[in-house]
Amino acid sequence: MGIQNHIKSFVVRSSKISDRIDKIYQAERSKYLIEFPQSPESALIPDEHWSFYDSIGSLNKDELPLIIEIGTGQGDNFAKCAAEDPEHFYVGIEVYEPGIAHTVFLLNKGFESNDFEPVRNAAIIRADVFHLFKQNFFGTGADATDTFEVWIFFPDPWPKKKHHKRRLLDDEFKELIIATFSKQPTIRIATDIEDYAEQISAVFNVNKTERFDRRVLTNFEKKGLAKGREISDYTV
Repeated sequence: MGIQNHIKSFVVRSSKISDRIDKIYQAERSKYLIEFPQSPESALIPDEHWSFYDSIGSLNKDELPLIIEIGTGQGDNFAKCAAEDPEHFYVGIEVYEPGIAHTVFLLNKGFESNDFEPVRNAAIIRADVFHLFKQNFFGTGADATDTFEVWIFFPDPWPKKKHHKRRLLDDEFKELIIATFSKQPTIRIATDIEDYAEQISAVFNVNKTERFDRRVLTNFEKKGLAKGREISDYTV
């Protein structure tokens, strides 16, 4: 499926960034955002000749193994995990700019801790993950980036049946992950939508596992639990 025919798994929503967060975002974004030349088709699609190595070297100076989180949302999980784990370099992939701004804020200001040091083992890409993988952004073969894990927590469920084709986690995306990494990373997935859980189980041929103990209990997950939804975790 080409770029023009690909069905997006997201909708870019508009929302105001508060002055408090935007001040930090504008001052610190260059330390975290991996900028890329845009393709003619979309501002969220990198030019096909650009690669991860064009930008990551100056950020991941110690060449730490990667943990990639697809859909970082407001960044609560991403920022906290990166702050607590200096042995890995965290790469967040997100399309929603207010969420990215909040993530940059958390990476700098932390979680109400007076002795918090800004997190430096993290980077964020504002892009469509489908095209990052489709265009071999992370590389393959002997020179591939050492990716330890890929996290996909609560991807957009597209609950209406007519919209299920927009769900990220399908057979095509599974094949993209397989093709992207020469050494297959551990993939951790969580959803609170029952029929999406069934789809994930079928696509990846896995059963539910115990809750991933490093996953932060975010407000999003709390809302799902409050509505009586079951959280399904998978490890691939």
